[in-house]
This record gives sequence, structure tokens and C-alpha cells, in this order.
Amino acid sequence: MDSKLKNYQYRKFCAYGFLKNLRFFDAFLLINSSGLHSAYLKSIKDYIQPLMVQLTILIPLSFKFSDKEKTGLVVGVCFTIVYFFSSWASKSAGRLSDTTISKLEIKTLNLGLMTGLICGCLYHFGWYVPALFLFITIYLIENIRKPILTGYIADKVSNEILTSVISAESFYKTIVTAILSVVLGLLADSVGIGVGLIVVCTILLFASASITRISGLPRTA
Repeated sequence: MDSKLKNYQYRKFCAYGFLKNLRFFDAFLLINSSGLHSAYLKSIKDYIQPLMVQLTILIPLSFKFSDKEKTGLVVGVCFTIVYFFSSWASKSAGRLSDTTISKLEIKTLNLGLMTGLICGCLYHFGWYVPALFLFITIYLIENIRKPILTGYIADKVSNEILTSVISAESFYKTIVTAILSVVLGLLADSVGIGVGLIVVCTILLFASASITRISGLPRTA
């Protein structure tokens, strides 16, 4: 009973922080640029394993291993590569943050979405090997973004609302992940994983571009 009450209070606190920070458009831009890519990755990451399974068909190991063993071997090797390069990307994020690249959070967000869009196209047309490499690239982009944006939020947001912004970001990621998971799941069942990725990434690119454009407009106090 206590755990249910704590979960309810946590969700209520996150919802309050999210709604409160919608009044601060600059804070919302930070929440969106930071949380959208994480939510996007969480919603599509379960589809990397079917891609790996498709890859096992192309690997000529059938004379040594059964289909089950071959699938397990490919999945294990691929995830080892993913986690190795993800760790390397996180460690390398500091060097990227020290550069003078402007709007790095927006550019890396759009890069991740464009990578997903191309990955969906390759998957749809049966180019599974390059599609898998692009899927891994999305993981790398996320692990580069995380430490950079954590410091970026801490630098840009005042201490008075920092806790609210962090809770709002968590709530925002939860909502967006749930929505994208449902949409992508329905699309994957009806038109295929590749087309589903194309549609979702196109929508997110359009939404990201719209929000960025709105942020550049003059706003009254």
C-alpha cells in the first residue's frame, strides 16, 4: 500500500513539474531536446532484435550451428558491440561538448531521427546489415547526448526550478515513450517495422523542426 502511495505521489509530482514548466517555454525547449531522443530510442529499441534475427539468415553458419544457436550468437555479438561502443561514446562526449558547435542538442536530435529514418528505409528494402549499423549509431548518439545535455540543463536552468525541470523531463519521456511505442507497434503490425520507423521518424523530425522554428520567433514577456 505504501509503495502504491509513493508511486502515486511521484507521478503527481512529475505531472505538476511538467505542467508548471510549460509556462516557461525555454525550459520546455530544454525538456524536449533532452527527452525526445531518449523516448524515441526507448520506443524503437525492442525492434533491434528482429533485425538481428534477419541478419542471421545472411550468415553462412548453418553447417556448424542450429538456427537457435546461430540467432543467439548473432544477438550476443551485436549487443556486445552496442554496449562497447555506447561506453566509448559516453566517455567521448566531453570532447564534443568542448567544441564550439552551436545548438548541439538540436543537431544531435535531428541526426538521431534522420538515422532512424534511413534505417527504416534500409530495413524495408531488406538491407539488414547497414540498417543494423545505423540502429547501433542511434545508441551511440544517445550516449553522446546524455552527459552533454545533463550539463547543459544544469548550466541553463536556475537552481530554483532545476528540480522541477528534471522531474518534468522524466514525465515527458514517459508520456512520449508510451505514445511512440503504441504508434510504432500498430504500424509495425500493419505495414512493417521499416515503414513504421519511417513514419515515426518523419513525424518527430517535423515536430522537432516546428518547435525549433517557434523557438526562434520573438516572444512577448
